[in-house]
Amino acid sequence: MQYMVFLLWLTGLPAAVATIYITILWVRNRQIRAIEMEFPNFITSMVEGLRNGEAIETALMAAATTSAGPLRGLTNRLHDRVMAGETFAEALGRFGHESGSRMIERTVGMLQISIEQGAEMAETLERVANDVWTVYVLHLERLMAAAKEARLLLVGGVIMTPAILGLVFGMFESMGTGAGLMIVIVLYMAYFGFISSLFYGIVAGRPRESLVLAPIFIFLALLMLFVGVNLYIA
Repeated sequence: MQYMVFLLWLTGLPAAVATIYITILWVRNRQIRAIEMEFPNFITSMVEGLRNGEAIETALMAAATTSAGPLRGLTNRLHDRVMAGETFAEALGRFGHESGSRMIERTVGMLQISIEQGAEMAETLERVANDVWTVYVLHLERLMAAAKEARLLLVGGVIMTPAILGLVFGMFESMGTGAGLMIVIVLYMAYFGFISSLFYGIVAGRPRESLVLAPIFIFLALLMLFVGVNLYIA
């Protein structure tokens, strides 16, 4: 059992670091989602102002004041840049980059091309925003469905499976047998946790986070195995 405790300590530190990083990333992604959710309202407000005959600076100011959450700061900076002499297309480009959202950056890119080609701004804003919003809603629905499957994988794969194996091999260890096999199971659980992190990242639609999640999943698998063994022995 001492080697299991050692492995838990060994994997616990990188798991803690990975947890902090994932938490920061989660907060950042939540902020980006809040910006994306409010973005169509910002476009709608601008379109209304432009169609009422307002200058772009006035329409921007009105849209900025009605924006909520983290988007408000972005729209205020967009307005300030236009007032400072930047073209609307240039200011939009910086706005899209600062948002951190790929969806908004793509939208801004399409708007820049349309504006440069002389398209009517209000109509372009409205059409692009409507199309992007439809795609975004479909994207959110897909992510929600994937997240549900990913949570099932996490609970069933990384928590329940090691705990059940721990109970089974705790029985053998209590009888003084299976010590060598238990070492193999512990090593396999470490490998199992790593593979599970890859599958979780793919299913959840976040494959780039798989390697960051790996220490957390390995730690969870070893911890649940340890808990399962000790529950039987107790």
